[in-house]
Amino acid sequence: MKQKLFISIELAKLMFLSGLLVFFVSLYATDAFGTRNVFLMETSLSPHQVYQNDNSLPHLHRGDLLHLETDYSDSDGEASIRVLNHRGQILGYVPKSSTNIPFALLDQDVHLKAVVRSIDKTKGSFDKVKISIFQVL
Repeated sequence: MKQKLFISIELAKLMFLSGLLVFFVSLYATDAFGTRNVFLMETSLSPHQVYQNDNSLPHLHRGDLLHLETDYSDSDGEASIRVLNHRGQILGYVPKSSTNIPFALLDQDVHLKAVVRSIDKTKGSFDKVKISIFQVL
């Protein structure tokens, strides 16, 4: 005996409207350059690993693009997120308290980027460099 697929009118309308919503969001998410940055969070670099040698700090400026990558080599068995400059030098790590969202996205191969928001050489290592993290669409 064949079973018929029954969809109510309300469910069909909801599916149609959600499809339209996804379509219009995808149109909005691409601009003339083909990418859009969605702000996720702001954070400081982790204090225990920031600037192992301070000679990379003078080459870092507000607005510089930074790269994020997962690091599975932690001694405590937890993965962390490395922050690298354009030369591939490790500048520091995203603090463990801030890694939930970025780590989940990086783990799913979602493209993220970080940008230097501010640099204050007079502050302690934790507050010296603040970064903003974006998802690239």
